[in-house]
Amino acid sequence: MTRNSRLNLAIGLTVALGALAGCAGKIRYPSLYVLNVPIPLSGAARPAATLGSMAAREFDAPAFLQNGAIGYLESPE
Repeated sequence: MTRNSRLNLAIGLTVALGALAGCAGKIRYPSLYVLNVPIPLSGAARPAATLGSMAAREFDAPAFLQNGAIGYLESPE
């Protein structure tokens, strides 16, 4: 082997060992979740009320979403 090919082999082995070392170890799953709720505005900081019109329409969803807590569709895939 030539000097250049040995250097390439050494670099390749170093990278491969580094990648394997990065995969080793325990997977750390989060044990708690933090809900970031914005701080409510104080009475003085609230914007002035504006008068205007608003339109709303009836909400509708497919039947499979209305019947239970978990909605899913079965398919051949």
